[in-house]
Amino acid sequence: MRAILIASSVLALLVARQAWPARLALALGVMGFVGPSAGGQEFRINTKLFEGLGGEPVSESVTVFTEGRVYDFIHTAPQEIAVFDTATEVFTLLDPQRKTQTIIRGDDLARFVARLKARAAEASPLAAFAAAPQFHVAADGDENWLKLSSDLMIYECLTISAPDEDVSREFRRFCDWTARLNTTRPGALPPQARLELNSELAGRRLLPTQVKLTLVTRRGDPQRYRSESLFNWALLPADKENMRKANAMFETFQVVTLAEFRGLKQQTNSKPRR
Repeated sequence: MRAILIASSVLALLVARQAWPARLALALGVMGFVGPSAGGQEFRINTKLFEGLGGEPVSESVTVFTEGRVYDFIHTAPQEIAVFDTATEVFTLLDPQRKTQTIIRGDDLARFVARLKARAAEASPLAAFAAAPQFHVAADGDENWLKLSSDLMIYECLTISAPDEDVSREFRRFCDWTARLNTTRPGALPPQARLELNSELAGRRLLPTQVKLTLVTRRGDPQRYRSESLFNWALLPADKENMRKANAMFETFQVVTLAEFRGLKQQTNSKPRR
């Protein structure tokens, strides 16, 4: 769960969302982008999230950008769908197993983040830094890499150029709001460090295909996370079917509070396997 928090950010989660998980991949020649420009319309991102030096992802997701909405499908347990309405800046979280949903408005998230930021200095040096980051920024356009570094937190990114300004803008907006959304999970850091990374990427009109995040804890032990993303500028038939199913869930799933939504998922996850 901690790894998922870091990502999505990556989109995160790292993408945006912490993720709400990830969106990236190691070899740019294999997993940079596929197909023609999205023209500011529809595109999809396959994301894998890794913790430590592990070779197997701890989370996999597909994020679909379509006109007016972004759908984030987490395919690893516990499965969850996040739908972001870009016009109203409202998230709807769907739990397919429990058939519940919760609605989180942007102004509520902004107030929550403000309270978290205010308490950060009392939490830990890492939390205080995440609330008011001061990075050294280094970039190499020819090599397609970007690095934000400090004594407590380091972001290292491999990137590709966004095909147009619309894609760059929509990607940044979703990653910014996902970073804020991820702060509602227990133990999450303030989102300002991820927002700073998003700003640096957008200012250069770049999309991250790999994000490495290193955190230094009170004990001095580095915690490492990596997200890998594949951008594709055409949707698959399965994407449209999954979006149709998610839209149907809005009509039938029970609406609960965020606390109830999180609690129900924790109860589900704690059940022993038979």
